[in-house]
Amino acid sequence: MWKRMAALVVCVGILGQLVNGLFLCPAAAREEAGRTRDGQQAASGQPAWFQANREAVALFKKGRLRRALKAAERAYRLYAEGKPFVADSYATLAYNAAAIAERLDGAQQAARVLERAAALLAPEDEERTVAIIQIRLAQARSLEEAGRYHDAQRIRLKALSAAHKGLPETDPRVVQIYLALAQHAKTQYDPAVPARYLRQARQVVAAYPEDDPTRLLVEHAWATFLIELGKEAEARKRLQAILAVCERSKHKLRRIRELALGKLVFLAVKRGDEARADELLRQVIANAEPNGPAKALYALLPEVPPIVERSGLIFVYDVSPEGRVTNIRVRNSSGSAQWEGKVREAMARWRFKPAMKDGRPVWSRNRRYVFTLLAERRVPTGSRIPTTRPSMRF
Repeated sequence: MWKRMAALVVCVGILGQLVNGLFLCPAAAREEAGRTRDGQQAASGQPAWFQANREAVALFKKGRLRRALKAAERAYRLYAEGKPFVADSYATLAYNAAAIAERLDGAQQAARVLERAAALLAPEDEERTVAIIQIRLAQARSLEEAGRYHDAQRIRLKALSAAHKGLPETDPRVVQIYLALAQHAKTQYDPAVPARYLRQARQVVAAYPEDDPTRLLVEHAWATFLIELGKEAEARKRLQAILAVCERSKHKLRRIRELALGKLVFLAVKRGDEARADELLRQVIANAEPNGPAKALYALLPEVPPIVERSGLIFVYDVSPEGRVTNIRVRNSSGSAQWEGKVREAMARWRFKPAMKDGRPVWSRNRRYVFTLLAERRVPTGSRIPTTRPSMRF
């Protein structure tokens, strides 16, 4: 479902589209040309929702954000009244309005705009159902940005309810909602909650072919959950079973193989089996796309003292073509040489899928790991509890 999104609410790309007036929609939606608020022919020959969106773009360029927001909301309301209805077009109009609202009053206001956009629709057909799902999931993301984690999960449940009403139970988009619920429940609730969502996802995909990508993604999510529970031996068996399916399949399933191999690299490094980790890394490199950036597979660190978080400590490092971290150096030292030495030792064990260029692994230089201010641990009430765990930025 996320692949169908043109952008997210807080995505800079949305604002860029607004500034440049580059709103794109499927050609089928343009067949509505000539429609206005009262159903009469528009003087310019363009549909009324299109004109309202253009008005929002013009007002945004002039910095008149409140009027731009009104025009953007009018655009998606007009689109909802007409036919044909295309989910991606409606969702993009809603994202445009939410992006302006986020610029005006923050993520919580963006969530309110998305709530209004979703409330206009009923899951009476597939396109409207898909639009509701897209907008609800974006709304949940905005609520998380505002620190309302429990409310965000409640909105995901609304997306699931819409999916049950408007889509077949075995639709992959239903599975994706279960996975989103499970992923975010891990940081907020007892492990039984994400386990329940993952089991429901597994029930949905049970009838899928064994090499169906959605089914394999669910199995990967379950293996990841087992790792987080400390059941590493069972997780390893499931990951190896995923790779066995990939080998038997007529499809490439490159992304699935990368995910499974990456988790196996993580487990090998964690238990100290460096030789096995390097062997798996070679398989990761052989499976990689011809071109792409480096990606962390194992990047654990020791617990961070509060004084370090306040220091703005930055580690700069390179990633070799073999996926190892080298040339580690410090910027904005925390003053704790002993702890920084522990970090260096931990970083030396890190493993990456190296950057790829024209089918060959290459160096990735001057990467940064930044220790930010207090991270946040999420709890069911939606409040924020500070913790000394650092935020990771690669």
